[in-house]
Amino acid sequence: FIVLAMQSQIARKLDSQDISSLLVASRRVLRGVCDGDLVLDSRNHNIVDDARSLERLLKTPKKLADTNFLDLFLDPEGRQFFLQFLHGETAPREGDGIP
Repeated sequence: FIVLAMQSQIARKLDSQDISSLLVASRRVLRGVCDGDLVLDSRNHNIVDDARSLERLLKTPKKLADTNFLDLFLDPEGRQFFLQFLHGETAPREGDGIP
């Protein structure tokens, strides 16, 4: 039982390290081709970790890490569109034209 528990713990740690490495690598790629990048917590839309690129784009001295990204929207319509985008509901409807 102890060996199985240890193997399970080691496997979880390796999986966690793989996910962390994948996140770091993907952020590096995005930084190379985009003006900025950030990571959002999928449960509450809080900005996770470093948000310096967004702070620079918004020209704000305020630290945005651990703040709710949705609070940055000035209009409810923009917030709703973003939430639809996150949930994959952005397919153009008939008569909408190009989004």
